[in-house]
Amino acid sequence: MSLPPDPSNQSENQPKTTQSSLGSIVVNGDPMPFAGGTVSELLKALDIKTRAIAVELNHEVVPADQHDTTKISPGDRLEVVTLVGGG
Repeated sequence: MSLPPDPSNQSENQPKTTQSSLGSIVVNGDPMPFAGGTVSELLKALDIKTRAIAVELNHEVVPADQHDTTKISPGDRLEVVTLVGGG
């Protein structure tokens, strides 16, 4: 009796689907595909243009001056909060 081929043993030469190559992160409680990159790249992808935001990555606040260098990986959890002034 032979076993069916194991799908996890795909050849490296075979193209992977877009979804599997993206990976997944969680932003404000919602899962979303993301290919990886920096906090700044994520904010751009989310079309967040305001500078008045706070970003938390895996329960750690990411200072604004580190958004360009802080990498996001599949499985990461982020909270992005827009700050609003008022009284």
